[in-house]
Amino acid sequence: MTSPPLLIRNARVLTSSPSQRGGDAVLVEGGLIIALGPEADLRAAAKASRAEDLDLGGRTLAPAFLDAHLHLLGYAASLVSLDCGQGVVASIEDINERIRARAQSLPPGAWIRATGYDEGSLAEGRHPARRDLDLAAPDNPVRLTHRSGHACVLNSRALALAGIDASTPEPPGGLMERDLDSGEPTGLLIEMNDVVERVVPPLEKSELKAAVSEASGRLLASGITCIQDATHTNGAAEWALFEGLIEDGALRQTVSVMEGADRLGEMPERSGRLRRGPVKVMPRELEHEFYPSAAELVTILQRIEAAGRKAAVHAVTRRGLDVVLDAFETLGRRANGHRIEHCGVCSPAQAARIARLGLTVVTQPGFLYSNGDLMLRRLPAGDLSDLYPLRGLLDAGVLVAGSSDAPVVEPDVIAALRAAQERRSRSGQDMGAAQAVSPTEALAMFTSSAALALGVEHERGAIAPGLAGDFVVLNQQLSEDSAVWEGMAVEMTIQAGEVVYEAARPSSLASQPQRE
Repeated sequence: MTSPPLLIRNARVLTSSPSQRGGDAVLVEGGLIIALGPEADLRAAAKASRAEDLDLGGRTLAPAFLDAHLHLLGYAASLVSLDCGQGVVASIEDINERIRARAQSLPPGAWIRATGYDEGSLAEGRHPARRDLDLAAPDNPVRLTHRSGHACVLNSRALALAGIDASTPEPPGGLMERDLDSGEPTGLLIEMNDVVERVVPPLEKSELKAAVSEASGRLLASGITCIQDATHTNGAAEWALFEGLIEDGALRQTVSVMEGADRLGEMPERSGRLRRGPVKVMPRELEHEFYPSAAELVTILQRIEAAGRKAAVHAVTRRGLDVVLDAFETLGRRANGHRIEHCGVCSPAQAARIARLGLTVVTQPGFLYSNGDLMLRRLPAGDLSDLYPLRGLLDAGVLVAGSSDAPVVEPDVIAALRAAQERRSRSGQDMGAAQAVSPTEALAMFTSSAALALGVEHERGAIAPGLAGDFVVLNQQLSEDSAVWEGMAVEMTIQAGEVVYEAARPSSLASQPQRE
């Protein structure tokens, strides 16, 4: 059902479009922007359409945010899992206390899902092991997921259910930590989620719907009305699941779904608010191994291009980025429209290669704040200047879009904008100030540039006639030439001309499940 016409007035309008001048009023009808400019010029049209009136009292109106890379189902699942993240636990015993308490409320054999731990923030300075988790829940299978999402720890019950023992070989691109004396698995599995997810039962339908509704509500509270799910296993089944969640009203965002390279051709192009995105390619880098091989990666890219599609290729490390760029160069032409996901460490020479190839980078400036202190403990000498190099990529002429990679971090766009500008970790440490970008450059990463990366620039990402009537209202005044993200907050989110979130009325989310 289309919302009634809406006149948003007495606003400080940030268009996020160099070619579009602002004003102090915007008129939305049929879910689309039909005019913007001085309030006096829009009054007659608003009266004729019987538009509802929204007086912002001089507050800033900006385009609603887009998150160009997250994992919605993983984020939703994390909200109903035990939180074992930094700030919640400080040791393996803290993790065990939370798991032990959960086990006491469950029958034997019921799975326990915990998430968010990082060995670098634990007092023991190591990953938990099966023997640790066995002490907390000997009668329940436990899956404890690393904050990165690329590793997990299983207890003995879970390993047995997964059929993993000393005789189990690692899958291609996967790593199983083993006891040096016995060869038995310690419980730590790296890049082996595909194996584990075959035995971990999915959330019940009602539980999944409630968790997705909570996730969607949190996204709206952050000002996000459009997302792209970047899960590399997405195929026809996931498309149908997303479609159902939208139809049920649990998922309120416009959604683009990447298709896994192994599922190429399974998804239709579009269905209502659901659209097909690029093909996700997920290389795995383990010590001296890269899977798929460089030659196989070229073949995968050729297959994607032959299908008339674009690729979104995971590349975090300096070495991994070189392998991916070599593969694109082997194609023998500019790779316009293809994407690099993350680009965590990237030298000026690599940024120049990315620009020459016409590749887009979708990255996560929020990591600098949320995970920065952990990064600095592990970062090789000399890498800080090339860490998430936003300034260097933009100066090289690369299109850079922003995202959260939730559930790795919360999809808090304001925190990400502040991190892109200030380049400070949670504790205030410098995260490479030379790579900082201006406030308006940061804003573009989550609006107009993100729309370009998603291929929806003719639908959203700016405030201009004909685009979606999706906006955020910010609590402080902001202008195109003067913006500071410190202290900024989303007060209101408007989607298709309808107010869908107000900070003054958080009770709209009070009925959703809360994370422990």
